[in-house]
Amino acid sequence: LHVTDIAGNCQAQGPNPRLITLDAARTPVSLPFDVVCSAARADTLTGVINATAWPASAATLRTANGTTLSVNGPKTAELARLTGIPVRVWGRASATGINVHGYDLPSQVGADRRLGIVLQRADGLWLLGAEAIRLVNPPPGLAAESGKLIWVLAQEVAGGMQVSVYGVIREG
Repeated sequence: LHVTDIAGNCQAQGPNPRLITLDAARTPVSLPFDVVCSAARADTLTGVINATAWPASAATLRTANGTTLSVNGPKTAELARLTGIPVRVWGRASATGINVHGYDLPSQVGADRRLGIVLQRADGLWLLGAEAIRLVNPPPGLAAESGKLIWVLAQEVAGGMQVSVYGVIREG
């Protein structure tokens, strides 16, 4: 389950995306998804994440103008695993930090970054995020990460995307 288009001033209270297994019954299923919103407008910043005490979940965001802000909130542990990678974060910023409500990985020319849950299915390996993407000729070991939230650097090819580099953000 990946809930998208959550307002920037709102924060999911649990993992998003997350893996949900359904039993294929015709019985309606209710999936709890708590969100807390504030009246204040969200701040959006881009920069590069640096972990300050790996494997502890402390991280900073270095913006293009050189400002370094501490990263706070429930997304800190995930962001700490993205050390050295450009990110766009949104939440509530102060002079010294940002309480991150959400984030994504901006793509650049020749470097298409995606994030989602990798899942091994009968028809191949898939990345389930904002959209479902079939992973063509995945790197050795990627299938073993099934069920985990990952980031990938990939190129579009016939039949899906070919991953050149990946990293685990959150265990399944």
